[in-house]
Amino acid sequence: TQLMAAELEKSKTDDKMTFIQASEKYIDMKRNVLSPRTIKEYSNMCPRLSEWFIKMDITDIDQISINRQINELACNKSPKTVSCLHGFITAVLGVFRPDLKISTRLPQKAKNEPYIPSDNDVKKILKHIKGSQFEIPIILACYGMRRSEICALTIEDIDAIAVTYGPGLVGALLV
Repeated sequence: TQLMAAELEKSKTDDKMTFIQASEKYIDMKRNVLSPRTIKEYSNMCPRLSEWFIKMDITDIDQISINRQINELACNKSPKTVSCLHGFITAVLGVFRPDLKISTRLPQKAKNEPYIPSDNDVKKILKHIKGSQFEIPIILACYGMRRSEICALTIEDIDAIAVTYGPGLVGALLV
């Protein structure tokens, strides 16, 4: 903590500092407390930001410039990426501009709608896999077994399933 405090005091004496310079100092301040993976991720953040933003003097950065940067990022980056970049910006500015109040609206995360195959799709798949090594696992999945449960099955379990459900198991699904 003393090292971080010394670095912060040193940074206060700098008259002019761009965002990229501040981010490099921020990373150096955190180098001993962050994982190497996080340091690498932080080091890759500035190149993903707009050139005009990283060259701005940190004393000139305000809520409007942050909003402008986030809006530009939202045009071609995923909501998660924009959120990560915003988090980095606010972390850097939190150290070098603690007086700046940041309140940014971030893009909403897209809801992922899973594809649910139709009955006809399932029947086509079952016809296509008939007699292959995938037939039993896929049939078991159709009956509601989870992947982990199917993977944990032994030959004895499969024999017991065949005895329980009989040879008509595949035929019942194809009808």
